[in-house]
Amino acid sequence: MLHGYQKLANQFGLWSAATLMCGNDCSDDGFIDFRAWLIAQSNEVYLAALADPDSLADVEAYGGCQFEEFTYVGDKALETMTGQSAYDGTDAAFDILLEELRQGITYGVGINYPYEWDEITDRFPRLCEKYLEPGTVDFMLQYNHTMWFLDNQNIQKARKGGPPEQTPPQTHIEMGGM
Repeated sequence: MLHGYQKLANQFGLWSAATLMCGNDCSDDGFIDFRAWLIAQSNEVYLAALADPDSLADVEAYGGCQFEEFTYVGDKALETMTGQSAYDGTDAAFDILLEELRQGITYGVGINYPYEWDEITDRFPRLCEKYLEPGTVDFMLQYNHTMWFLDNQNIQKARKGGPPEQTPPQTHIEMGGM
């Protein structure tokens, strides 16, 4: 289940937020450890972050927002108890589990968009206020620092069309036609 939740949280927008929380640097491995840390916070915090990563401004960022050891707990327990690895022959079962876990997640607008420095303050104002030193964005832009490897085709595809428009939460829903 832990690995399922980690996979479902593998979203560019969340990674952008993690970069802010992790001192403006979050590698591939660092993002795996960040997602383990996020899951350890609680189901409520995890789901809120996938709906709106800026909600993480309300969470204490202890341990550098990294919890690598948590990733191995389930496999180590199963191996100790049965001698088997949790990774042996589980592909089909894992896919079924992912679909089941996905049912409880509401992804927010822009969760899978890889935000860059010139977009970050608009998308994550609370995280920026909490974690960025004044002038950081200007510095990053002045020296052409990017958050992403922009030659990567997956990044290019995800950034195509620019950042999604941020819309406020809907508080009144018309049920026309019913």
